[in-house]
Amino acid sequence: MKNIKTLILLVALIFSCFVTQVEAAKVAIVPLINKVEFNTQEEEKVPNQIFYSVALGILRENSGYMLIENDRLRHTIENNMKPYEVPTLEQMKTVCKKANVDILIAMELTNYGRKPVRKSEHELNLQMDVKANLVTYNRLTGKYDKRKCEDVSYYDATLESRYDKVQEAWTKLVKREFMKLVNAGKLR
Repeated sequence: MKNIKTLILLVALIFSCFVTQVEAAKVAIVPLINKVEFNTQEEEKVPNQIFYSVALGILRENSGYMLIENDRLRHTIENNMKPYEVPTLEQMKTVCKKANVDILIAMELTNYGRKPVRKSEHELNLQMDVKANLVTYNRLTGKYDKRKCEDVSYYDATLESRYDKVQEAWTKLVKREFMKLVNAGKLR
């Protein structure tokens, strides 16, 4: 019995020597670059709110990431990136270095709309068309990635009276793209 306890203690000691504590990657998100014209300022705020809440939720759910949001980062972004433009690799490198961030993510919303599509004489559907560009830079690996993202969904027009399906499509697109980043390990 004493030998088994000693063996277990020895194995645990050896195992603990090889296990290292991994520090959380510092992730920053550039405010949403909105290229879509809205009728009111209230409508314009919704995609940005969805973008931040979904991104924050996914980063919180997955350990190993620490979202950075502070005055130093905001000031660095304002001084080193052109407003309403997708940041270049050099701009992202500069912001990461000056703000002490490991991973920088920017998203540009290019289309956020719906249009009617007649399925038959008596049936009308709505096409939700949401498009964006996603740009990421990982200072730890030196990887820069830029890609187009889109979600085209069709809904029965009668559902539109109760739900905002464009917001739902945008939420789905942001969630899908952030989960791709996390699952592919691009945020590591």
